[in-house]
Amino acid sequence: MTKSKKKTSSVTNQDQACLALFNIISADAPRYNAGPKPGCLCNDAEFKAAMAEDVKYAVDENGRALSRWEIVARMSMILNREVTWHMLNNWTASSHENHMPELQELAAFVMATGGQRRAVSTLFRPVGLFPLPSPGALRSEMQQLRERKKDLTKKEKECKLLLHQIERGVRG
Repeated sequence: MTKSKKKTSSVTNQDQACLALFNIISADAPRYNAGPKPGCLCNDAEFKAAMAEDVKYAVDENGRALSRWEIVARMSMILNREVTWHMLNNWTASSHENHMPELQELAAFVMATGGQRRAVSTLFRPVGLFPLPSPGALRSEMQQLRERKKDLTKKEKECKLLLHQIERGVRG
């Protein structure tokens, strides 16, 4: 007897993941059929709002939330020059239309906020560029998620034990 041959899919899980990522990015990519449209880069308010969101969700290497003071201190260290709290406030305030970070300051901002990319994504979306996290950043985020999961499991066990003790005490 001959062995039956199983048909294997020519599309791997990695191919499917790449295709899914491509679909997400291409759905959001601008269309250049007629060339750039007038004012397509006039998104200052959206950029400032995205920067403010990045500040809100800024974290250090351990996943601890960062204050504005800590962000500017980190930026100052990265740039080896002073970045002030007032500068950061002006960059994120919609009322300060003419205050925008320089490119090096924006790069330091992304680094200082733990890799937050909303502002950079907003800036480059009209051009069709999308910032992706580095493999190291993804590994770090996965480790943080594992640690959070471990902590939550521990808390859940503690709650179950306490609940068991309470119920036993009530019935006893």
